[in-house]
Amino acid sequence: MDKPFPWKCPMCRKQTVNAATIEYHCKKLHNGVLHEFDIPDLEVARCDDCGEVLFHVGSDEQINKNFQQLLDQMKN
Repeated sequence: MDKPFPWKCPMCRKQTVNAATIEYHCKKLHNGVLHEFDIPDLEVARCDDCGEVLFHVGSDEQINKNFQQLLDQMKN
């Protein structure tokens, strides 16, 4: 996250978006197969006022890393 917090929320328009860690259930389609997995500590930005969750590049990288680990485990 390049921009310092707090950010302005796109939903409620308040300057109350801060870094947060959430539990996230993910679904990802790969080679025609739907894979579901949990990430217990996904780093996101979340509005302290309305609860809107914002994903950023770091969130996407973390999701992709966890998904790759799942695929690697399935190979073994």
